[in-house]
Amino acid sequence: MPFQILVPEYTKESLEADLFRDVLAYAHTDHTWNSNRTRNLELACEAIDGYILKPGAVFSFNETVGERTAEKGYKAATVYSGMESVQELGGGVCQVASTLYYCTLYADLEVVSRAVHTFSVDYVPMGMDATPIPRPWCGLCRKTGCMFRRALLRRRCPAAVAGSGPAVPMPRRSARPCRRSLLSMTGK
Repeated sequence: MPFQILVPEYTKESLEADLFRDVLAYAHTDHTWNSNRTRNLELACEAIDGYILKPGAVFSFNETVGERTAEKGYKAATVYSGMESVQELGGGVCQVASTLYYCTLYADLEVVSRAVHTFSVDYVPMGMDATPIPRPWCGLCRKTGCMFRRALLRRRCPAAVAGSGPAVPMPRRSARPCRRSLLSMTGK
């Protein structure tokens, strides 16, 4: 029986190049160094980095990041609880949620639900925060799908949404938006 060599119509490389070729939105927020809080930011960023949101699917911060437990490496840091600040495991992950939420607004994702903090935060503009407590915020993806890119770099908490299609212009005053390649955002 003779062999026939088949060349695939699509390769992994061609799909990756086509599906996530554009940075649809990017923003970062600065954070102060606090070892426990910074570790929590790193863990939440690692959980989200590379997450692919399929067309029409719903993203849940809490489902993606998971429960913030000591077994997973989360540390106690400041969170808002009711009308006071207290120490809880996972303190600070709201900054990751807020930065990603803020970024998704400019990536043309539809927000299904979100909760805001009891008090204002200083890392995103007023009213642009999102807290995963008491309920997660979710985004509905564009019809073409997208990928979230996250990595904690020095004292910055960046977020990017990659996909295919035109980038949405970011406003001049924002949570420090800028246009960068995915390579420079992820530090690779």
